[in-house]
Amino acid sequence: MNRYKIILSSNTIYKEIELASDAKQIKVGTSVDCDVRLRKELFFGQIELLFIRNDKEWSVHCSDNLYLTVGDVRKLMTKNLIHGDTLEIKYQESDNLVFAMDFLIDFDDGRKKYERIIDISGIQAIMVGVEPNCDILLSGEYVGNDAFVLSKTVDGLVVDIKNSTYGVYINGKKAKSKELIKDGD
Repeated sequence: MNRYKIILSSNTIYKEIELASDAKQIKVGTSVDCDVRLRKELFFGQIELLFIRNDKEWSVHCSDNLYLTVGDVRKLMTKNLIHGDTLEIKYQESDNLVFAMDFLIDFDDGRKKYERIIDISGIQAIMVGVEPNCDILLSGEYVGNDAFVLSKTVDGLVVDIKNSTYGVYINGKKAKSKELIKDGD
C-alpha cells in the first residue's frame, strides 16, 4: 500500500504531513484534539480538515467554515483524493484562500537507493523524460509526458521544466522552472 503525504502551503504556512499506510484517519487544524496542530493565530477562527482512509483511498472533509475547490466554482465539503490532486481550501464566508493543499504519494520512504551514478563532467546539459531522444528515460505508472533539462552553470545545475504531470521536487519542495540545484540537493 502506498504512503501518501499532504503539503499545505500559503504565504504564511508550509507544512508537510505524512499519512502512514496503517493510519485510519488524521485530523489537521487549530483545535486541541487535532493530530497535527496548526498555529491558530495564522487563521480567522478554528479550522479542521479530517483525512479518512477507506480501504486504499483517502478522502478529506473540512469544517463548516471552510470549503474545498479544485480551481473551479464548485464548493466541496468533502473529496476523494488521488495522487497529484491540488486543492484550494477557502473560507466559506469570504471566499479567501486559507492555503493550497497537494496530495501526493510519498516516494521518499526513508530508504534512499542511489542505484545510478551518472558522470556529467563533460556534458553541458542533460535531458530527462519519456521521449526517445532524452539522455535519461523515465517510465512508470505516474509518469505522463514529463521532461526536464538539467543545465550546468557556475553556481550549480539549473532545472528547466519542459512538462510535468505532478511537478518536479527539489529537497521535497515543488520546484519552479529555472530553479538552481546546489551540490547535495
